[in-house]
Amino acid sequence: RRVHGDCSLFVSKMVWALRTVVCGVLLLCAHGAVLRNHRSMADWESASPSSSTATGGSGDSQSSSASEHFPLVPVIHSVSAHTAPTSGGSDVVIKGEHFDFNGQVLVGGKACVVTFFTKDELKCLLPAGHGADVELRVFNSKGAFAISSISYDAPSIDTYTQTLSTLGGDMLKLTGKNYDYSAVVSVGGAVCAIHKVDFQHIECTSPAAQAGGVAAVVVQVGNQRTVSMNVTYVAPPPPQVTGLTPSSGATTGEYKLTITGVSLPNTPQDKISVGSFDCVIQSQSEKQYVVLMPPGEGANLTVKLTSPALSTPLYGQQQFSFYQPTIDKVTPSAYSLLTNADIVINGKNFGSKNTVVTIGEEKCAVTVLSHQRIVCTPLVPSAGGSYPLVVTVGGQRSSPYEVVFFYPPAPSLSSQTGSTEGLFRLTLTGSDFGGSSGKVTVGGSACEVQSYQPHTIVCLVAPGEGAKLPVVVHPSGRAPLPASQFSYSPPDVHSVTPSIISAKPTELTITGANFGFTAKVTVGGQDCHVTVHSHIRLVCTSPVLPSGSAQALQVHVVNQVSTPHSIQIK
Repeated sequence: RRVHGDCSLFVSKMVWALRTVVCGVLLLCAHGAVLRNHRSMADWESASPSSSTATGGSGDSQSSSASEHFPLVPVIHSVSAHTAPTSGGSDVVIKGEHFDFNGQVLVGGKACVVTFFTKDELKCLLPAGHGADVELRVFNSKGAFAISSISYDAPSIDTYTQTLSTLGGDMLKLTGKNYDYSAVVSVGGAVCAIHKVDFQHIECTSPAAQAGGVAAVVVQVGNQRTVSMNVTYVAPPPPQVTGLTPSSGATTGEYKLTITGVSLPNTPQDKISVGSFDCVIQSQSEKQYVVLMPPGEGANLTVKLTSPALSTPLYGQQQFSFYQPTIDKVTPSAYSLLTNADIVINGKNFGSKNTVVTIGEEKCAVTVLSHQRIVCTPLVPSAGGSYPLVVTVGGQRSSPYEVVFFYPPAPSLSSQTGSTEGLFRLTLTGSDFGGSSGKVTVGGSACEVQSYQPHTIVCLVAPGEGAKLPVVVHPSGRAPLPASQFSYSPPDVHSVTPSIISAKPTELTITGANFGFTAKVTVGGQDCHVTVHSHIRLVCTSPVLPSGSAQALQVHVVNQVSTPHSIQIK
């Protein structure tokens, strides 16, 4: 218990000692602060302020005497610049005292980049700006500063548009100096809406004026303004349409036309047409209309403007023409007189209505029409040859495109001859058989068609007789094709029984081939009366013949005759 008591006493003494030390330290700090504050106030009270002007005059600025605790405040004696354009970039010379190498210069809150430094002179590059008596500050590295001012050069007008319409909306162009984004242009006290400005140029849209006369043009830049210049307002000329761009275009339409003029009505109810085609107005003013051209066709079309503000329509001085039709390709370019196929024409500017296609003097009936393609069914001319194909659209003709109409040549035959017994296949090959159906004749007799294609026909030849018979293809619904020639084989005698006969009439049996249907037999030039007839066998009765002679026997079938066969007469 005693040890515990001694420890408690020791702790209590230490706490009181620590409290005493802390209080002493706090009192010493407070006393030091009071002394520093008193000295600082004395130093600032001894400072003498001065200022200067932008034109180089001297004045007061904030400063302080040097001390080991506080830097010297900059002092400005003069500010000068040879020129001070609103575009900036000119040298500004600042003279004074206590300039700091690490300080900076601000003109109207913008950095004036320091290019030269001494403790009593600075040079910097003037930033872009405007106005008179613009605040200029020179800072030291600790943030202390001196204040003065500088004036930018005032704006001026060198050249300008001198005549304006009382309707307003004219482009007023000014050239001069010391303009910038803050510029405000007034004409006769009314604002001229600026849409383009740089340091030397201004373009604005002139306001309207109630009556003709002179109005003052003034440019205000910041708190500076130009000397006023006079413009003359003149009454506008009567409304008229003066220009059209472009003056031609494709029949497809869907492109813009710009119609220019003076004193145009510019009301929401205005309508513009080109020829008979109504345009959609996309934008308009007293000087121009921009419209969307619809599809169309034709040449020398007049622009017409109607408006409730006009007693009569306005007509343009310049006319519009759609491009004339152009043919690039015609399929087929060689056309069979026997075919009934359509002609396809590819090209440009064929229009959408009132399009006519002619081949020679005849019309080609249009069945499909677009601006780039026409399908038409021709009226086949009566004779083959070359004919001009022309497309006419809205009175404009294309250059002619030559189309050849022809009769296809006679077909070639797989065989030029055949047995009079017939019943064999004959193949005909040609360039155009005029479709997919028809008939074939050989010497006027039907050749049974087994296959009919545009370029190939197979038919079964009937029994027949004769030479140089026409083989004709008859396409359905068309004139016959030129004929080929086919010949049945001539009669051929193989044997005659008996081969020796008496002078009196005797029955002869003749065997061979191709005796046809109408065979005649002669012996020594006299008729041997035929009693039995087939393609391979004949029986005839000989005439009275001179004894002891040799006579020639021949078989005659139409225009063909067999080789003579000799028989002996007793």
